[in-house]
Amino acid sequence: MNRWIRIVAPLVLVGALVAACGEQAPAGDDGTTAEGLAVGFTQLSSGQVVAPDHAFGVRASSDATLTEVTLDLDGRVVELAPRGSTNLRLSAIDDLADGSYEMVVTATDSEERAVEASVTFTVDASVPSSGIGGGIDDDAVEREVRAALAAPTGGAVAGDVDVVAIVEARNVAASRVSFFVGETVLDAPTTVDALPSSGAFTRQRHTIPWDTTLFADGETEVRVVAESDDGVVSDEATVQVTVANDDEVEPEVSWVAPSGGDVVTGTVTLLAEATDDVGVERVRFFANGSLIDGTVTQSGDRFELEWDATNVAGGEVTLEAVARDAAGNRAVAEITVDVLSGFSITNPEAGASVGFESRQLLDISVGLNGTLPSGTAVTNVEIFVSGVSIGDASELSDSTGGEFYLLQWDVCDDPSAEVPGNVPGDRTLTALVEVSGGDTYFTPGVLIDHQGNCP
Repeated sequence: MNRWIRIVAPLVLVGALVAACGEQAPAGDDGTTAEGLAVGFTQLSSGQVVAPDHAFGVRASSDATLTEVTLDLDGRVVELAPRGSTNLRLSAIDDLADGSYEMVVTATDSEERAVEASVTFTVDASVPSSGIGGGIDDDAVEREVRAALAAPTGGAVAGDVDVVAIVEARNVAASRVSFFVGETVLDAPTTVDALPSSGAFTRQRHTIPWDTTLFADGETEVRVVAESDDGVVSDEATVQVTVANDDEVEPEVSWVAPSGGDVVTGTVTLLAEATDDVGVERVRFFANGSLIDGTVTQSGDRFELEWDATNVAGGEVTLEAVARDAAGNRAVAEITVDVLSGFSITNPEAGASVGFESRQLLDISVGLNGTLPSGTAVTNVEIFVSGVSIGDASELSDSTGGEFYLLQWDVCDDPSAEVPGNVPGDRTLTALVEVSGGDTYFTPGVLIDHQGNCP
């Protein structure tokens, strides 16, 4: 039942304004004065029993400039224009049931002073209407309807399309919402969903299906008209679209970045350019046939997406940019890039020889190629020798502030050998990297030569 009502129409002067600080409110009124600022009620006093549409006045004055005058009727707030006085009826604030109510009026001025006055009264529907005889401004409470089209937003349309309008209303019910394509009224069941209020406005989403195949190809206008239940206030919104059901021309799409053959790692910006004779509906990006999640942004003919390349195994990856128009025509641009694993073992180098007489204590380090996506952090790095864990690496920083992970391994304590340190041959070093969110990545293996000469 709570509503916010803003009264902005010209106000009708009621009686004489309080001309100076300290002037008492007229007999039967409730008012307060303080420090050059006065506020109060006329035709409404504490203890009074009134009809639901009782007419009353609010008056305020300041020896400076009034900046705000508000009414609070048991939580129903009315903002008045910051003028000397206005007339209105209780029914303009809310449909009041019989019972007791408190109403508070507050005035502030340019000197940052504030003063308030209050009345407690009873509403009784059996009481004849009374109060100010005439002078009530029927437009004192501003009523407003707003309409906006959320879909389509322009461009080409084809097949079945949902036309979506957002309708907002203040102090009135926007009960009549009509949709048009050109001069034709869309005649189909409409779905209405309530949305969270925005300030003084109630909000609804109205959705109606549109079979574009019933309309000729070409440019046309989609229009929504929202009206109050009495037809007094209304608003409309329009958008130009192109119906393109007979469109058989494929879009054109090409890669801007990266280029075929590029070496990429970490977070990579994918950028494609797409055009169509009617309009590109969307562009999607794929890696090795799998859709790359994320939000594609558009600027003119260019479509962009941030790709976390650490989510794919290192090596050659086929990237596709797929453009589609409203009629379903599609085009594909394909490139191949070399993805450097997001994480890799940076020491020792492949083919290194280790053993009792050389490099018995081996530093195994793991580094990040590129950058991790925003909000992602490494939580653990585990080192393996030929598939057997030898422990977790510690996080360190290099001279440039870059992070890496280090574990020192005594090669004579070789968990992969039948007799530790005494079986010569190759060993494969790998690391399992875990990041926030629980995702894990194995680094590519690094093959080393174990001499097997430990005592």
